Amino acid sequence: MTLMTTYYPGASSSILFGELAGRVAEVFERPENCKRETIALRNAFRLLEMFRYDAFAGVHSPGILDLDATNFGTDAGDSDEQVVKHAMMGAAHAVYPGVDKDAVVEMLEQVISAMAKDEPEATYHGELRNAKTFFAEVSKALQV
Repeated sequence: MTLMTTYYPGASSSILFGELAGRVAEVFERPENCKRETIALRNAFRLLEMFRYDAFAGVHSPGILDLDATNFGTDAGDSDEQVVKHAMMGAAHAVYPGVDKDAVVEMLEQVISAMAKDEPEATYHGELRNAKTFFAEVSKALQV
């Protein structure tokens, strides 16, 4: 599935993050396809780093049609940011109850790293299943 950002509202990163999370969950469903999905895995890693450091800036980057806007690069509110953070926290608590956020991110990044290196055998079945469930939960929470 290709992400076509022209079909999405300009300020809705939650939709794109939801699509990305869904794509990564699909990749983890079929680890043999990971070699072809390096971009999705890299972006998932970046999303996890944003989650780890609470780096959802809430900055609106206008699309091509918004070039006349006066709010280029300024804060557009935190509602979209809060939606993404809430979805990721909910998935973390559901899949990894009692585990702190940094540990969750570390576990997920290890799975992504093993899959990106095409070493699915380096990841235990339970870890892969949990990672898939985490990203599926994020995707479900961010569906419009």
